[in-house]
Amino acid sequence: MSEEEWAAGQEEARVRTEAYVLGYHLRQIREEQGLTQADVATAVGVSQARVSQIERNEIHQLDPDG
Repeated sequence: MSEEEWAAGQEEARVRTEAYVLGYHLRQIREEQGLTQADVATAVGVSQARVSQIERNEIHQLDPDG
């Protein structure tokens, strides 16, 4: 494995970990505030399904149109 491949793998792992942590925190904050996924979705202009995907780390990129 080349240094470039290793670095790319490390970066991918970092991005996935950050996405997981952000999704987890989103859910915690949402629940603490007594909000539904639909409430959050409306507030940020995405679908409820998208909020669910973010919370479950089922997305590969944070594309607002997804």
